[in-house]
Amino acid sequence: MSDDVEGSENEADKEEQSEANELEYEATVSLDDALKHLSSILHGLALQKLGIENGDKKVVLTPHSVVKLEVEASDDGKRQKLEFELEWELPPQDGGLRIVVDDEESMPEIEDTDASD
Repeated sequence: MSDDVEGSENEADKEEQSEANELEYEATVSLDDALKHLSSILHGLALQKLGIENGDKKVVLTPHSVVKLEVEASDDGKRQKLEFELEWELPPQDGGLRIVVDDEESMPEIEDTDASD
């Protein structure tokens, strides 16, 4: 029985963590203000780092060069709607090998970590 309770707590923790990194915003604004927001979003996407804040909530996104793009447009005769969605996978954070080459700085020396010496 304690396994069930523990499993429930873990699921609740996971839900809480995912909600902590989610921000939704909806408001009626002028087209000019909407365009300013979209322009800022495009600028952040081009820099591959985009911070979105609303009150005390903040989400920092780091899009990569390959994204999934969804566009939905509708017109029912009374109201028109345009929605965009971008989605991407984050690279694994496994602490594996990473090689960075920067021509302006010298590369660090590699120490031999072989324990057989």
